[in-house]
Amino acid sequence: MAKKNKNKKGSVLIFTFFIMFLILLTGISLVSVSLSGRRSTLASGKSVNAFQIADSGLEAVLEQIKIGTASDVDGLATTFCDDSDSSDNFILNDSISGGKYEVRFYDDGGTPDDTTDDNQLECIDNLNLIYRIKSTGFFRGTARSVETTLVTNP
Repeated sequence: MAKKNKNKKGSVLIFTFFIMFLILLTGISLVSVSLSGRRSTLASGKSVNAFQIADSGLEAVLEQIKIGTASDVDGLATTFCDDSDSSDNFILNDSISGGKYEVRFYDDGGTPDDTTDDNQLECIDNLNLIYRIKSTGFFRGTARSVETTLVTNP
């Protein structure tokens, strides 16, 4: 009878280890899912920030165009941002909400549906030639772009 009881104690120990292993496996799975969700949330937050920065850049440039203080892209860049290197044919601002934005200007390229980057305006081009504006926001390694088409009043 004593041998039978001893075998039962060994099987209880194996069963206990099995249950502990299942609990450990469940805990590791929960931590993995939680970390994956956190990474996804952080990436989504960076994307939203980059989008908001791009949108802010576009809105700021549209406001300067509306005010009408510059006659060409170079003048707009100079009016808009002292740090801008307008010789690159775009406006770059790196002092907004921990990120930066880059604004580029394009003409219509002769066809209204042409959205290639081949038609980028140069600094000497008149603001009346602007057909499309593209603003790209950068935030902690994430980039998002916003584009708009300008419609002039006849």
